[in-house]
Amino acid sequence: MASGRRRYECRLADGAGGARFQWSLVRLTFAAATVALLVAAVWAGRNWYVAGPPGSRARIDSIEGQAYRIGPTGERALKEADEIGEGEFIRTGANSHARVRSSRAHKWK
Repeated sequence: MASGRRRYECRLADGAGGARFQWSLVRLTFAAATVALLVAAVWAGRNWYVAGPPGSRARIDSIEGQAYRIGPTGERALKEADEIGEGEFIRTGANSHARVRSSRAHKWK
């Protein structure tokens, strides 16, 4: 130490502060499985919580002209008192009108 500088050293006891966290393949797999399970639970819970009541969504009150139900089973002609389910659409012909009542008693023309 001839230059006038002092050098200080600080050593920690064995095992104290020397180990760092490292991702092993097992830890990474466990973390990925946990995240996937959490995402699946949130998705299933949201669909259950937000889903509407079972049964029909609307009913046809009256039809003037032609109206059709468009759904997964295809296209079929509608008549009064037919019920419309979830995922089905109503298409009216040219110059045709249909009055529809929803399951919550709203009316559309």
